[in-house]
Amino acid sequence: MNISVSVAFLAAALVGSAGAFHGGGDCFSPSRPAASAAGFANLLAQQPSSNIKSARLPLYKDAATTSTFTAYSSTSTSSTSLAALPNAAALTTAASQSLFPTNATPLARLLRLTAAVVSTVLLLSAKLRRKLFYPNVTVDPSHDEPIPPGSLGCPFLGQPFFQSSKSFGAGSWYRDTAQKLGNPRVWKYYFLGKPLAVISGGDELKAVLNQEFDGVTSSGSEIMDSGLMPMDSLLFEGDKSRHSFLRRLVGQSLTPARVSDAVPVLQVAADEAVRKMLDSTDGTVKMEKVCTDYTLDVAWRQILGLDLTEDEIPTFEKEVETWITGMMSLRTLLRIAVKSSPGYKAMKYVTKKIEERIAQLKETGPDASNLSGMLFAKDEEDPKRTLTSQELIDNSLILIFAGSETSASTLTNAMLFLGLHPQAWNRLVEEQMTMKARHGDTLTKRALDDECPYLDAVIKESLRMRTISGGIPRRTMKTIVVDGKQIPEGWLIDPSLLLTHTNDPKTQTDDGTSNVDPMTGFAPERWLDEKTRPDNDFVPFGSGPRFCLGYNLAMVEMKVFLATLARKISFQLDRQDNVEWQTGMGVMAQPADGVLVSVRSKEEEAALLEKA
Repeated sequence: MNISVSVAFLAAALVGSAGAFHGGGDCFSPSRPAASAAGFANLLAQQPSSNIKSARLPLYKDAATTSTFTAYSSTSTSSTSLAALPNAAALTTAASQSLFPTNATPLARLLRLTAAVVSTVLLLSAKLRRKLFYPNVTVDPSHDEPIPPGSLGCPFLGQPFFQSSKSFGAGSWYRDTAQKLGNPRVWKYYFLGKPLAVISGGDELKAVLNQEFDGVTSSGSEIMDSGLMPMDSLLFEGDKSRHSFLRRLVGQSLTPARVSDAVPVLQVAADEAVRKMLDSTDGTVKMEKVCTDYTLDVAWRQILGLDLTEDEIPTFEKEVETWITGMMSLRTLLRIAVKSSPGYKAMKYVTKKIEERIAQLKETGPDASNLSGMLFAKDEEDPKRTLTSQELIDNSLILIFAGSETSASTLTNAMLFLGLHPQAWNRLVEEQMTMKARHGDTLTKRALDDECPYLDAVIKESLRMRTISGGIPRRTMKTIVVDGKQIPEGWLIDPSLLLTHTNDPKTQTDDGTSNVDPMTGFAPERWLDEKTRPDNDFVPFGSGPRFCLGYNLAMVEMKVFLATLARKISFQLDRQDNVEWQTGMGVMAQPADGVLVSVRSKEEEAALLEKA
């Protein structure tokens, strides 16, 4: 029994010391903030072995209180000592009497002595605690600036940054944590052995992202190389010259001219989406599915240039969805048997489709697809240099992922916001009917960009309200200073577009949150006036050398969809009271019900109005 109690004593010393660490007492901590590992270890050592079953035991007792040790979170931010406890003198005497009881075996005495030494050293040395419980959390002594504020969370594991909530959706953990800290532009957290600095604010974000390849570099290759991410794409390339090469050649498939040529294909996909909506048996559709199907339609029609049959389309769309869902899963994040997962098998299906299409293009020659533009692109600096097969595949996958996931989520949210604000939908319809009377049914990029300011405002406002919850992490190549805080070499940077939008001074409200509330914050009109239009803090497509290369295609894709719907349907949300958001892991927040709407054609709506 003495040995088992002594082992528990040693474990308690380690656990108690972890809870006392100033930045990380969030996983194991007492229900009262002043806690001592020695005090806990002492009382744990006095327990019969039958009582040592859980981490909820008396921590210290006096005439007035009983405090218990719990495995939960605390606001403790500083180390404590035995002297800080009530009845410290009595507790010290009790500890010395129980540390080496007369009936203890030599092994039990050794374990108890080891526990006492470990506990004392860890309590006295914050630096040692940090190294033991939070590896890689460094401070650059050559800089006077402090490291960013923020809790490191549970020892070794860190913080659950991927948590979302029904009230806000994906990214809620970032918003809530930032608010607790007072919304600083720079703050820190810890995850699986990596310290991360969250950066927000237009100036701060751009200052960091513009240091790409010099002060910071993409960390995707070491964090996201799970088997489902296309790592030979420009998104993850860490070499400056090679990234520039990839950007030049992939960019040739996404020029404004090529995107303009793609509008007829996008309009066909949008018309097909409307047809499916109106074919619904009960007139009710889920906009999340409609928007996802539309962006996947664009993926196979425009990005890859496939010619799928009616039977092949559902299979392709299902496989792409399975791949993207798998990419965001906890199984993939923790790298648990990824190659046997449904997501990996789905990615292999899509890869095979791309390989077959490349072979076909080599035989038949170029067409208007983005894949064709990449395949036949020539480097202006070295005309003999072209993209390899793997680079073609991986960059095609990135275009599908970025274009499908983010565009579908933005369109779904836009339909929610427009449904909650009928006056905005009516203004959009009016603008499109004017355009139709002026130019007919055919959409063009020039007309959409130059003559549809309210359409542009609706999309930008939807992107402002809900953007991606986090970006590709960067790693500091040297210590950098942002907003008066040092981010040491080797730390990761988590660029937060979401917090940048939420805390934009041009849209900020007194309560700090209603500017992104679906019921009160949606105001496309703000984009029509230079005084209220967000500028420096509007960064939905990132900044710096990794600014989204597919920006033009994404914007036109969304404009074609909303313009087509505004011209052809009328809709109403099934519920307009309280908005709940999905709580699973995701790139962007999406409504929990998928935005259920009742749909009628314009002709049917006109007939009903005439009868009335």
